[in-house]
Amino acid sequence: MSEYTSSLFSIVSKHKFCGHDNLVQEANLIKKTLSTSHPSNFNLSEQYRNRDFKTYVELLSALLVVEQHHQVLLKNDKLHPISQLAAPLQFKDLTHVESNYSR
Repeated sequence: MSEYTSSLFSIVSKHKFCGHDNLVQEANLIKKTLSTSHPSNFNLSEQYRNRDFKTYVELLSALLVVEQHHQVLLKNDKLHPISQLAAPLQFKDLTHVESNYSR
């Protein structure tokens, strides 16, 4: 995400420097960012479109939070892989307790 953002800001800066401010509008930045997402994330990009971000910074902030959460999930998965089975539960023999209640 940071590489994409860096490239986008570089392009935007060049356009503004050359006096093409009319090409750089918040709505265009948001639209371009959401349209460049991977096809497997189509539903996710639709959800972001529906949130109707007014500024690119709002969208960027939301995307960075999601990216940070994803990194935490990956880190947790490495520490505690799902493939590792939990130890089986140990139950005490409670037959003597049950026999007291059946009287």
